[in-house]
Amino acid sequence: MTVLRRLLLSTTLILASSCDQGDAETSAAAPTHVELSDEHPGSPGWIRLSDEARARLGIETAQVGTATPATRTVGGFVVDPPGGVLAMTAPLAGVVRPGDVTIEPGTRVEAGAVLLRLIPLAPADRDLRSQARRQRESTQARVEMTRARVERVRELLDSKASSARALEEAIAEMQVAEAEDRAAQARERALRRAPLDADVTLDILAPRDGIVRSRGAAPGQVVSAGAALLDLAGSSSWVRVPIYAGDRQALADGAPVRVAALGQPFATA
Repeated sequence: MTVLRRLLLSTTLILASSCDQGDAETSAAAPTHVELSDEHPGSPGWIRLSDEARARLGIETAQVGTATPATRTVGGFVVDPPGGVLAMTAPLAGVVRPGDVTIEPGTRVEAGAVLLRLIPLAPADRDLRSQARRQRESTQARVEMTRARVERVRELLDSKASSARALEEAIAEMQVAEAEDRAAQARERALRRAPLDADVTLDILAPRDGIVRSRGAAPGQVVSAGAALLDLAGSSSWVRVPIYAGDRQALADGAPVRVAALGQPFATA
């Protein structure tokens, strides 16, 4: 009889404990209290949430605005890339005559255009031919040297021992050397085709597309061999901008930039 009472008492305690736990779980999982709002006439079905309900649902409010990217305005200057300027010189002494295009700083020219004409001062055919041949040999040697440098820089870049900028500079120098070699080859062919008399002119051709940066001789001027005639820059330029080291991390690689001259509107580049 005593054992039966103990079993009944244990069963009653277990049932009571289970009921208390169920009530606690029901209370913890009670649904969020909402109520219909009457503050918006003509818009039935609006729901008003209490502060407790918003916190439980994780609802937050914020002011609507437009995202604006961060920008920085800095000063810079336009420069020619390394090896981007080709200095054209007189292959022999003579009188400068105009070519087929007007040569002024800023003029765009195409490869093969006759920039200037040179009338030799003396018909020294043999000396001129040998001089043209020596100049061609010099330009050929420079082409071979710059090509070898490009290959070395590429190998170093593959092994992470050089930079992409060093490769760009080496390629630009090689292109200038190749342009000078083509110009020397054209002069050598011109001297080979016809013996130089007093009225024979030598065409100074543009070895590549570019922009006339400066002019060193005017039509009618007498120049010596090796005198500077003009500087021919490439069609593209670099914009060099100094940036503080602390701002470098805030700038995204590949992001568009806008460039403007002083007093001019910006243009995207």
